Amino acid sequence: MDSYKNLDIEKIIEGLDGQVFESTGKHLSKAEIAIIKGAWNGQDYQEIAANSGYNMHYLRTAVGPNLWTMLSEAIGGGVQIKKATVKNVLLEIVKKDYLNQNDSLIGKTKIYGELPKINLFYGREKEINYLKNQIKLFNHHCVYLFGSAGTGKTFVATKIVEELLLEEPNSYDCVIWKSINYGSSIEDVLEEIIKILNLKIENKSRESKLNLILDQLKKYRCLLILDGLEGLAQIEVFEKKIECGNLFRRLIEEQHQSCIIVTSQLPLDQIAYTATTLLPAYVQIQGLEENAAMQILRRKDLKGEKECKKLIKIYRANPSLLELVASRINKFFGGDITKFLDYKTTLISENILKMLNQQFGGNGLLNDIQKQIMLCLAEHTSEELPPLKFSDMIDIIRKKNNCEISISNMMDAIEVLEQRCLIEINQKSPKDEVSYSLEPAIRKYILVDPLSLIYKNFNSSNNKLNGLKASNHIQE
Repeated sequence: MDSYKNLDIEKIIEGLDGQVFESTGKHLSKAEIAIIKGAWNGQDYQEIAANSGYNMHYLRTAVGPNLWTMLSEAIGGGVQIKKATVKNVLLEIVKKDYLNQNDSLIGKTKIYGELPKINLFYGREKEINYLKNQIKLFNHHCVYLFGSAGTGKTFVATKIVEELLLEEPNSYDCVIWKSINYGSSIEDVLEEIIKILNLKIENKSRESKLNLILDQLKKYRCLLILDGLEGLAQIEVFEKKIECGNLFRRLIEEQHQSCIIVTSQLPLDQIAYTATTLLPAYVQIQGLEENAAMQILRRKDLKGEKECKKLIKIYRANPSLLELVASRINKFFGGDITKFLDYKTTLISENILKMLNQQFGGNGLLNDIQKQIMLCLAEHTSEELPPLKFSDMIDIIRKKNNCEISISNMMDAIEVLEQRCLIEINQKSPKDEVSYSLEPAIRKYILVDPLSLIYKNFNSSNNKLNGLKASNHIQE
């Protein structure tokens, strides 16, 4: 069954014709409209010709190529449109139009809170389709997206909302979007959701607030998005993790017809203490696939496939970093990637800088052993130096601290860093000893230590000097 049967192709073409006219000064011809309608319905040129009365050769050679070139310039946003991709492009335009409405997405679905606006979106089809299936086919009450800063978790969550509502209009009564600020409490979040929904409550206890929200999730079919759950994290306070775990238990166990979509920089078990049987459907959002990452750079008019691939590798296909570096290369180097690379500098985006400040801050998310590991990797690995073996890391940290360090504590600390995507794992085969390194942006942050959050904690001016020496591989 066609998921998009409720969409009116005539209205879509009417809107498209307006955009084409604005771009070219000409309206779509009848032959061009016939091809677009055929492509929308998955027809080949022979079928389009049979249904429209035009000659197949004329449509394929005279009309089609010019149409795709024109549409690429008018609505492609720097991406080449083809017959096979035009339907997806048109769907993106439809979704964007729906999102620009203030009081609804599709049909009667209401929006509460500030749903992010997506101008451009790249890749992530596999993750989005998986999570949609968990919601639609397996009736999961909660799906959980986690990954490092800048990977696009918020946009993926927004995209899931778009897809669900576009494919099944009126299937949800409302969308409730709540962005969680760093340092928030559970009481803050519950109270803000109640305020977003414009509900009244007399009893201010946490239980009463949660019950009121759960009543809404039972009474109406809602999509509740909790964006940035790491804002609740208090890693060292076990009682807070239990409280957060109890919140999730209620949200997932209670019988309701709604779904909660959560984004976070941390895995749920590092924020909340909860039974493993209650854990939601998980997806880790990492760097983009190469083709999607290339689209970002091509849209920014960066040239040279080899050079673009080098940028993608250095910045680990992180979309926010690629957007930043592409803009800076255009602004300061006239789009010359090679000239930028010659200076061997590494850029850090604002959201990654903020994430690392939160990790390394005085009351941050990293303990002392985790910080020691990060510092060790920053000083002893680079793009030119090989990854550091686990046994070598132990020796370096022991020698530096002039004391024994618990191996089990080291293992626990490294596993946490792995889960948070703060360190990179290198192991050619299961029989090889595992080695570790850092991505360049994180390594630069540690060596530069912009807010003096790192070196001062280890009470060693020699460490600072060693760090600056190591930074010869990464210039400020």
